[in-house]
Amino acid sequence: MQFKLHALYFMLLWSCAFLVLARAQEFVLPKGQCVSFKSLPYAKVPEGYCASVYATATSPRGAFVSRHGLIVVERTPSRLTLFRDLNSDGVIDTDPNSSERLILATASGLNHGVYGHNGYLYASSSSTVWRWSYDDTAEPKALSNPLVAIKGIPNGGHTTRTLLVDDTWIYVTVGSRNNTDFDSSRSRVKRFRVNSIPNDGYDFVNGGEVFADGVRNEVGLTFDRHGVVWGVMNNIDNLNRADLGGDIHNDNPGEDVHKFVEDQAGSFWGYPYCWSEFLLPPQYAKGKGYKWATPNTMATYPDSWCTNTTNVQRSAAVLPAHSAPLGISFNKNANGVFSSPHYADHAFVAYHGSWNRSPPTGYKVVRLPMKDGNVEGEEEDFLAYSGTDAKSANWTVRPVNAVFGPNGELFVTSDSSNQIIVVRYLNQDQGCFSCTNSGVMHQASLWLMAVLILAVTVMLG
Repeated sequence: MQFKLHALYFMLLWSCAFLVLARAQEFVLPKGQCVSFKSLPYAKVPEGYCASVYATATSPRGAFVSRHGLIVVERTPSRLTLFRDLNSDGVIDTDPNSSERLILATASGLNHGVYGHNGYLYASSSSTVWRWSYDDTAEPKALSNPLVAIKGIPNGGHTTRTLLVDDTWIYVTVGSRNNTDFDSSRSRVKRFRVNSIPNDGYDFVNGGEVFADGVRNEVGLTFDRHGVVWGVMNNIDNLNRADLGGDIHNDNPGEDVHKFVEDQAGSFWGYPYCWSEFLLPPQYAKGKGYKWATPNTMATYPDSWCTNTTNVQRSAAVLPAHSAPLGISFNKNANGVFSSPHYADHAFVAYHGSWNRSPPTGYKVVRLPMKDGNVEGEEEDFLAYSGTDAKSANWTVRPVNAVFGPNGELFVTSDSSNQIIVVRYLNQDQGCFSCTNSGVMHQASLWLMAVLILAVTVMLG
């Protein structure tokens, strides 16, 4: 009996050691091995997908994927944090001192925008855009000595300044001061030459050029596969027009999706004089996307002015009112291990959710079907609450940004729940995957547990 106990003790030690080693193996497993991800409670995703918590973070907002990993703006501590899955277990260690979490930079008021390009990392506060030298081919380290790239962005009102950068331009958004302003000077996307930044930075008001005018609060901004800039706009609240049914705010105006092609640079998109219909009473409806005049300026800019495409550009799509779209990204890696080839180049939009709609709407990520570079069809839920309402005490997720990772997974920041969520397609052609409530466990681990149980049964039998 003593020999049997010693043998059992040895097997326990050996099995535990093997379990630890198995957990540290390469995350993208070859065929023949299995991995299971811990599912996000109450999440609803399409069949074949798995949503799970990738990392905890402090009010995570904007995100950018570099070669090192996922760089996120943590708004409350005003910092840029690099999250990198060093042990390939699919999650980031919760220990704040873990090597899987690296504070790259801090700056006063960092609150949303972040983007990396050509050896530099850019981030924004409500008034300033900073730039750090950033080599993502070398071992990552804390960054220092930032350059002020753009200064003097007007404060007040909407405070997020989303960033995009390419070989020629730095794009910066600025949102309205009020629900409805008197003009569009605070509702624009401006751009600045990236290779000729003055020593003391560009002046936002007097420098650069207007790329898109009349976009009330274009928080979401991204490039598609062809380098075309797309954006999503948060529209006005408390809309009331007596001639259209009075209080129509619950379903109007819609939230606009914009496709900014280069030959339309500098064009006007409507705010504050015009808004897009989403759903009006049947006796007044002209159809989703129809441009109507804003009540307080319609004496000067009537419906007929708004419907004239010489005056106002048309949106690529119109989303439900008050969804609050804050992020947009395209699936450019449909052949990744965790990406569905059926959604190649489709757009994914993060809805932060409503504050003045009954019942609430948003609090999810949706997919916009695309064909030949244009939106085709209605939006479909991609990551949402599994209950009947948009939110509940069980669902505190409020998506801010959605960006694709190197394997085709979708990272979603949620500032209200202090989480970074990852949605993966469990492509059985790429490996053996499952989504459970028990976390990551490899096939080898399961096999060892079965052997151990059998051994215990034999020895004690």
